Amino acid sequence: MEKGLVTFFDVKECGFYRIRRGKDSEYVRGSLSETIGSIYSWVKGRDTDQTIPWCTKRHPMRTQIYCKSASYDEETGDYFFVFWKKYGESNGNVSGVLAKSKVNDSKKDTHKVNTQVKGQQVILGEPMYYWFIPEHNIIASVKLPHSLSDSDNMLNYLKKCVDLRIEIPGKSAAERTVYNSKAGRDVIIKTVSYQSDDKKFSLNFKLSAELKELNVNSVSLSALSEQITHLVVRETITSSKDVKKDSIFSLFDQISMKKRQRISMSKQVEIITEENLTYTELSNIINMYNNDFDAGDSVWDNIGFKVDGVEGSTKWFDKYVERKHVLIEPKHKKDDSYYPAEQFLNEVKRERKSLLDFIAIEKEQAKLAVGSDI
Repeated sequence: MEKGLVTFFDVKECGFYRIRRGKDSEYVRGSLSETIGSIYSWVKGRDTDQTIPWCTKRHPMRTQIYCKSASYDEETGDYFFVFWKKYGESNGNVSGVLAKSKVNDSKKDTHKVNTQVKGQQVILGEPMYYWFIPEHNIIASVKLPHSLSDSDNMLNYLKKCVDLRIEIPGKSAAERTVYNSKAGRDVIIKTVSYQSDDKKFSLNFKLSAELKELNVNSVSLSALSEQITHLVVRETITSSKDVKKDSIFSLFDQISMKKRQRISMSKQVEIITEENLTYTELSNIINMYNNDFDAGDSVWDNIGFKVDGVEGSTKWFDKYVERKHVLIEPKHKKDDSYYPAEQFLNEVKRERKSLLDFIAIEKEQAKLAVGSDI
């Protein structure tokens, strides 16, 4: 079984907003269900290379995201999308280096990766799995060992789909060309706006989400970020040495029953740094911890923090942040490449109650909070 780490995001904005000068934008209409439903209808039945909403020739430097698979469950109203994040260039400029090649090696140490198979163009990349739960206004990423998680680019992809590809009454678009000094060339900027139903004012489509706090102590990230004084990182560093070249191993080589060409070593390291974190920085750290950190079988490797100075006790994120997982059979992977959206939607639906149990807890805590104020 493959284990996918599920990370939840609260949708803070999704829909059409009236922009007022000097004031907060005012929500007018729209929902996550409508947004994802319209994008689902747009990508369904298209060729994969036609699911990117912008022109790749006009925006060659923009991260390219495609939709490879999408599924909808009528019973729950949930959607599941498999996005495909491209790497490399369409001209085949993707290379790999030999693992055992020396630094500054003068011999051939790289290999080109072909972007065509039997004359057909291949989009080199990796899958990104996202579960959309409109009922609770939540988005969840599912991170597997072979997949990526890039929520910022995923949200941008959805917004571009709405702005550039979805037919919406009252939409208007304008283009202008400006010189981009960093890119060293002219770039085309497209501005999209929408009219209100009464045609009295303009609207913008907005979509944003924030990492959802699932912590056992029910302390907000904004409050916690102000308390943290130090970050703590424990890591096991491994290396190998050539026995013949490194004389410090000569005695070991003499007493060893087996003659070894190389010796592997490991060292446990703890790094403590003084920090003054903002809410955003702490949120990004926890997001990274959820998506990328994997201690495996190590009882040492971990990430934590201190709130009482360098001499204070360490609080570890694995005890502080609740981590949800979903299991899926590798046999369901298509061509040993990715899991289809329908298969993954079935898996999360099967575990939906336990995966979303925090929602009932939050509602109960909210009721108790209201009761305590009376």
